[in-house]
Order: sequence, then structure tokens, then C-alpha cells
Amino acid sequence: MAIKWRIEPYEVAGWAGGYEISTVVRGIPLSGGDLDCIEPDPPDPRAREALSLDDRFDALTRCRLTGELPCTVVVSGVRRAEVVRFRLDLTPDTQRDKLRLSLTLNGATYETDCHAFETGLRELIAALPEGTSLVCCYTCLYADYSPVSGPIMGMRCYREAKEQYLAVKTELDIWNVPATEAVPETYLCSQYRVRIPGTGYRG
Repeated sequence: MAIKWRIEPYEVAGWAGGYEISTVVRGIPLSGGDLDCIEPDPPDPRAREALSLDDRFDALTRCRLTGELPCTVVVSGVRRAEVVRFRLDLTPDTQRDKLRLSLTLNGATYETDCHAFETGLRELIAALPEGTSLVCCYTCLYADYSPVSGPIMGMRCYREAKEQYLAVKTELDIWNVPATEAVPETYLCSQYRVRIPGTGYRG
């Protein structure tokens, strides 16, 4: 069944801004902060009959989610709009590599199985032909991941604390840098700069 995903920013007082993922499945509005914690919003008594929900957290489970995320790609120096496709397997027997990412360019499809966008995009980018790259938060000079175990999708943008972030050398350093917001890896803003290897916590 085809569904439409929305990713919209939100602000929380005292915290860096984030985003919410939302959709509608079988007439039930759903939302969450990550792809593996999508739940009825608002709570709906019809949800347990219409959907497969986790007994503890009421999040979608025992299903496979697919979608397309807009992304800018540079091919031979020219930017163009493309999509990164994802397929997330939330069935109980999936122990690892539950996420598949793919990108189709000029008739060729590049894909990888992974556990999160952090590792998956690295592998996907490595598989692209010479002269091709992604232009997005993942490849931006001012974006990084938290040192703690992260979500399936999403990273932190430090564009409003550029100098502090660029001075980061260790895991401890990054805790002192205020994040501007949490963003999906494929997002792109006007302050994008190509990442320099060795920058920040993730190098």
C-alpha cells in the first residue's frame, strides 16, 4: 500500500530543534521521531485492529516500511535532484541489517544493507562512480552524530556554532557544542559546505 511521508521541523523550549515523521496508514494518523517509533497520533482505539502495534510502546511493528527521501546529487560537477530510497524491516526475525538504502542514477542502482543511515550512506557513497557525490547534511562540514548510540535516521547540525564545532577533536569536546537542530541526513540548507575529512567527532 502506497503511503505519503512528511518530515516537518519542530522546536522544543530549551533544546535544539528536531523533526517529526508522519503519515497516514489505513486511515490512522501516525507520527514519531524516528522510523522505528512511528505510533498513532493522537491515540486511536481503532489502531490495534487496523495495524500491527508493539504491545509496550504502541509503535508500528511486524511490518516493512518503504519510502523516498529527496536528495541532491552532484554528477560531473552538476547538481540534480534525486531520491534515496529506504526499506526498513520491522519484523521480529530481523536481527541486523534491517535497513536497505538505494539510489538509482543513469539506469544503475546502488544499494546497501545496514542498521542505520549513518553506516548505510557511507557505504552507498563509497559505491558511487567517480565524479558523483551526495550534497546533503551527511556530507556537510557542520553536521555530526552524537557519541552515544544513535537513531536509525537523523544527525545534528552545528551551523550556528561553526567555530566551536570545527575545533572538536574528541568525544568529550562535542558535548560542549550547542546543536542547532536535528536533521535527516538527506536534508540540505543554504549553509552547506563540503565536509573535510578528519573534521569533528566522526572525522
